[in-house]
Amino acid sequence: DLSFPLEEQHGGRFDAILHKLTEDVLLGATGTSDGAVRARTRLARLASYAHAHPRCHLADDPTRVAGVLDRLRIATILRDCLRGVRTDAGWRVGAPHFAVCRARADLLAAVAPGTAAGALRLPLIAKPLEAAGTADSHRLAIVLGAEEGAG
Repeated sequence: DLSFPLEEQHGGRFDAILHKLTEDVLLGATGTSDGAVRARTRLARLASYAHAHPRCHLADDPTRVAGVLDRLRIATILRDCLRGVRTDAGWRVGAPHFAVCRARADLLAAVAPGTAAGALRLPLIAKPLEAAGTADSHRLAIVLGAEEGAG
């Protein structure tokens, strides 16, 4: 329970810590609410304990988890890592095409044939940029035509 110092729990000795702090990572990164302050406190307690006890295995260090909570960042890293990669049989390996569409005009540009921006083909899967930690991160929409898209 990170509401209390870990040193005061179970004799202060842990071999490993498995946490569920995704929401704290999201909330603590932004915001000034009491909840955000409490989230940052819990994360600081965990970081302090991990630093003071290097033999304790911290599964999914929150500082590393933060990097995979943004779909755009994940997609960009994946695309860049797979650039030029081929299988042993010579097949090109790549990441799915993606675009951030904040408005209807962005969607229309993303599916416009013959343009540099028009790399996407309908139908599309649309997901929020936030990849975890909230109910909205699990939303999904299938866009069959540009007239159904963002906006």
